[in-house]
Amino acid sequence: MFILLNGTSSAGKTSIAHALRKQLADPTLIFSRDQFHQSLPAQFWEDAALRRLIGPTLFRQFHQSLLPFCTEEQNVIIDHVLNQAEWAPEIAGIFEGVDLYFIGVKCPIEITEERERSRDDRPNGLARSQIDVVHAHGAYDFTVDTSRLSAQRCAADIINHVRNNPPTAFHRLLA
Repeated sequence: MFILLNGTSSAGKTSIAHALRKQLADPTLIFSRDQFHQSLPAQFWEDAALRRLIGPTLFRQFHQSLLPFCTEEQNVIIDHVLNQAEWAPEIAGIFEGVDLYFIGVKCPIEITEERERSRDDRPNGLARSQIDVVHAHGAYDFTVDTSRLSAQRCAADIINHVRNNPPTAFHRLLA
């Protein structure tokens, strides 16, 4: 089972990823954009010109690096924020031929902002800066709303959907 969770910062993706891991058979691998961010040097984040110069290549490489893990022997969950318009079609192309489910993790902006204020690892306003582009592609296999359901219930609903429906969202993005 291969699942990409997409939503703004503080929408609940990481909590759902860990709930999915608990509910799925092992082994289940989780790859997150946050982990990738933490691997980048401080200079990348401090220099906007450098980010514009090498950022697209670095993120394409990150996306490409995930494909080899999608094998029959394990479940893979990707916890991502697709806040660049080109990333959804890029991932669709990289994963063409792989049954990757595209799951939208949604939450009203007021609640994500409240979550941001309660965290010390996110700047206030990050979710608001992402909201317009993160879901703009309009193609998901399934969506969950973390303001209405717990992470465990979202995970159970995702698993139920995946077990009963083929993935189509990334195929539609390639059409």
